[in-house]
Amino acid sequence: MGACSIGLPLVGTGNLSFPYKTAVQIIIQAAVDYSQANPDSPLEEFRFVVFSGDLKGIATFEEKFAEFKKKHKPVPKPRKREARKTKPIPVGSDFRCKAVRIGDIELKVVKGDITKESSDAIFNVVAQDLDMSSGNLSRAISTACGRTVENELKSSAPRLPGSVVTTTAGRLSAKHIVHMVVGNGTKQHLQTCVEKALKEVDSLGLVSASIPAVGSGGLGRSPEDSAKVVFGAIHALLTRSPFSSLRQVRVVVFDHSIIGAFVVALDAIQQEHLDSCEREDDDEDDYHGEEGLEACLASPDELAMKHCHKKVIVHGRVDSLDAAMAALENGVASACNRRVIKREIISRFPRRCIRELKRMSRAQDVKFDQPEPDTVTLEGLPKDVMDMNAEVSNFIQEQMEKEHKEERADQISKTVQWYLVNPAKLDPFEKIANNDIESAYKAKKPSLLFTHKNLRAEINFGNNEVTFLRTGAIKRVLRKDGKDLQGSSLFNYRLFNY
Repeated sequence: MGACSIGLPLVGTGNLSFPYKTAVQIIIQAAVDYSQANPDSPLEEFRFVVFSGDLKGIATFEEKFAEFKKKHKPVPKPRKREARKTKPIPVGSDFRCKAVRIGDIELKVVKGDITKESSDAIFNVVAQDLDMSSGNLSRAISTACGRTVENELKSSAPRLPGSVVTTTAGRLSAKHIVHMVVGNGTKQHLQTCVEKALKEVDSLGLVSASIPAVGSGGLGRSPEDSAKVVFGAIHALLTRSPFSSLRQVRVVVFDHSIIGAFVVALDAIQQEHLDSCEREDDDEDDYHGEEGLEACLASPDELAMKHCHKKVIVHGRVDSLDAAMAALENGVASACNRRVIKREIISRFPRRCIRELKRMSRAQDVKFDQPEPDTVTLEGLPKDVMDMNAEVSNFIQEQMEKEHKEERADQISKTVQWYLVNPAKLDPFEKIANNDIESAYKAKKPSLLFTHKNLRAEINFGNNEVTFLRTGAIKRVLRKDGKDLQGSSLFNYRLFNY
C-alpha cells in the first residue's frame, strides 16, 4: 500500500492466552525480521499500541523493550535514495534559488523548508487514510500547521489514490494545503498526482504554489526521478493546456544534496522551451536582416524574454517599424482607462496590503499609484482596470470587517474577559483573542486556534487549558463577566465549567 507507518496491538494476550513476555518478544522480533528482510520497504515506523488499562501489558512491554534496546542499538534505516549508485549533482554551498520564465509561468527551484513558504498553496503527500502522522513530510507539515488542519483532513477520509484534498493551512504562512493521495511510488502515478494538484490550484484561482521533492523521502525515489516527476507534471500541463491563474511554481527542496538534480531538470525544461520557440520562428520566417542577426547573437536569457513575451518580425525598413510602434503606443494610450478610488479607509491599510496590491497590479499590467494616503489610482486596459478595481474593493471590505471586529472586541472586553491563570496574577488576553475565545465558547466549540501576543495557541474548553504551540507551555484559563470585572484586588472567582 506504500504506507510509511503501522500500528500493531499486543497480539495474542486476549483469547489466545499467550504469556505477556512471549507475546511482546514475538511482536518485537517480527518487526525486526521484516525490516531486515525488506530494506527497500517504505515503512519507517512501527507503533506498538497497548491498551491504557492493561497495566501488566504496559509493564511487560517496557521491560522487554528496554532489554531489546540494550542488545540492539537503534540505527535509522537507510533510504533507497541514499544507496543510489549515481553521485549527487554538485551545486554551490551558497545556492538559494534558480528561476526561469516559461510563457506566463515563473518556475523556481528553492532551497528551503516548505512549511515556511508563503505561496497561496503548498503540496503535501498522504496515504488513503489521510493520516498526517505517517511520512516525514506530512508529519513536519502537521507539526507546523497545528491540529486544526489534521482534523479538517480526517473528515474527508478515506480517499482513493490519485485524488487530491484541499484544506486550510492552519498557522502556516500559506493559504491552503493541497494533499495528494498517493497509492504507490511509481513515477507515472506520482506525476499524475502532481498534475491533479496543479490543476486543483489553478481551478481555485490561486496565483502561486510550492511543491516539495515528491517521492524522494519514504517512497524511495532517487533525486533524478523526483525531479522528473515534478517538472514532468509541470511540462505536461504547460504543453496541453496553459494555466489560467497560476503564475509562479516553486519547487522547494530541503536537502541540499539533492538540489542539483532539480536544477538540471529546470535547465532542461527551459532549453526545450527555447528550442521549441526557435523552431516556430524558423517555420514562420526565414528572413534575417540586421535585427535578425542581433537576435541570433543574443544570450539565452535575452532570447527567453523575447520568445516568452513578444515576437516582432520586420519586413522592410526600420522607419516603417518606428511608425508602426508609434501608432501602437497611441492606440494603447487611447484604449487605457484611469480610475480613481478615494476612501478614507485606504489611509488605514497596512503596508503589506499596499505591497500586495502593487504586486497584483504589476501582474495585471495595470499602473498603480497612491498620490494621497486615502486615494489610489489605476491605469490600464479597461478589463484589467476593472479586475484590479475589484481587488481593491476586496481589500477595503476586509479592512472594514477587521475594524468592525476590533470595535466588537472592544465592546466584548467591557462585559467579558478571559485570563491566563499565573501563580502571581491573572493575565488578560488581548481584545481580539478575547473576542475569538468568547465567540467559540458561546458557540460551544470544543477548542479554538488563536493568536495572543504574536504567539499561536490552542484553547481546550473541555479541560480549561491553553497550549502555546511554539513552546508547548500549558496554562489554565479563567472567564469573568458582569460584576466580576468590577471586583477588587481580592478575586472571588471559579474556573468555568464547560
